[in-house]
Amino acid sequence: MKFLGFLLLSIVSLSLTSIVDAFNVNSIDSYGDRVVWFRSSNPSNGWDIAYAVCEKNEYVYVVGVNQRHGYHTGYEIRVENRFKNNGEPANIQVYNLSVSDIVYDCVIVGDYLYIVGSSYRDRDRSWLILAVNLDLDLVRYVFSNPSEQPDVAIAVSVYGDHLYVGGVEMLGGDCRWRIEKRNLEDLSLIDEYISNPTDSCDVVSDVKVNSITGDVWIIGYEELRCRKCVARLEILGPGLKLVKVLRPFTGCFKQSLTFDYEGNSYISGVNVLKVSRLGERLLNSDTPARLGVAWINGNLYSFDIDVVEGGWMPAVYMLDQNLQLKDRWKINLRLNSSLYATSCVSTAFPVFGEPSTDGRNMYLVGTIGDPSTGDTYWIIYSINVNVEKTTVLKTVLTSLFIALSLSLIILSLKYLRLKRSLQLI
Repeated sequence: MKFLGFLLLSIVSLSLTSIVDAFNVNSIDSYGDRVVWFRSSNPSNGWDIAYAVCEKNEYVYVVGVNQRHGYHTGYEIRVENRFKNNGEPANIQVYNLSVSDIVYDCVIVGDYLYIVGSSYRDRDRSWLILAVNLDLDLVRYVFSNPSEQPDVAIAVSVYGDHLYVGGVEMLGGDCRWRIEKRNLEDLSLIDEYISNPTDSCDVVSDVKVNSITGDVWIIGYEELRCRKCVARLEILGPGLKLVKVLRPFTGCFKQSLTFDYEGNSYISGVNVLKVSRLGERLLNSDTPARLGVAWINGNLYSFDIDVVEGGWMPAVYMLDQNLQLKDRWKINLRLNSSLYATSCVSTAFPVFGEPSTDGRNMYLVGTIGDPSTGDTYWIIYSINVNVEKTTVLKTVLTSLFIALSLSLIILSLKYLRLKRSLQLI
């Protein structure tokens, strides 16, 4: 009888294991569970650089440049439209608007993809703002050349019917922040804001609009020097009027902004700084965030690099609203560290550019390769941000089947006891 009870228990346990395995629900700690697909793109034998990705409906739009005719002969804008489900290309377009064009950021509004960067025209580099439809037909573009020296548009955000473009204009040995407010429909200039906190080089890194307050947030560096970078945050109210200035941290790392559903901001740099929607410092985490941050589905994601056996590997951290670490994992990609040591500030070759999400997956793009050969190429990742939900499902299912198995065991033991009692009568 004891053997029969043990056999029943074994059968129930085996059934429980088989049923749970049939659901194919895995732990969130596994690298394989996170990556939906990975793709690369190497259009030239020169420097091909991916800077940003945007998403809409069933497509992702990867924005960057490829070198035109080999090494050091200028860049052309390249946009790859890829299917979300598998990363395969649906459409690819190349745009040449000057001798050499570079783009850094994108945003999708309605049926248009807006891209910002710079173009080399008349021996001068000017801002470039262009709009293409989602079939990648070039609709319109404008140049903005506020100074007689190189000017570069670096970031773009949208709020209401307006684009907010942030970048740099140069004045001799001085460079200063510039924010342009433009009309979505025809890209015409509506207003502008200039900030020049020092007589050295001040550089904008990111511009975002806080949808809760309508304020424009700008993060960048003031008095930029190699290996000595002081971050500067400016908050602009209505009419692009300065409301508040903060100096979040020091360190030459990628800076980006993201907001939660309450309007609090999270700023990347050495680590993550949480700032209230009024510009008050709230929390500072120990989690590194030298490659940027993103707010997705109630979680904060920060991006950094792990050093593994002397090699570089991208790492992703997931935090809650209080900056408590919930999960972390490495992306199985070996990086050539010398590729990302080409600049005193944010690297010319981003490990990861500005990410995008549809709430199900997070899309990351970046650049890898070997600078000694002069050949670099794009990388594109789709990463599942809903794995945690399946883990909760597994916990619920496991609890349910454990309860069911215990009930079956109890019923089996009661049956055996009753059967024995009947045999004794």
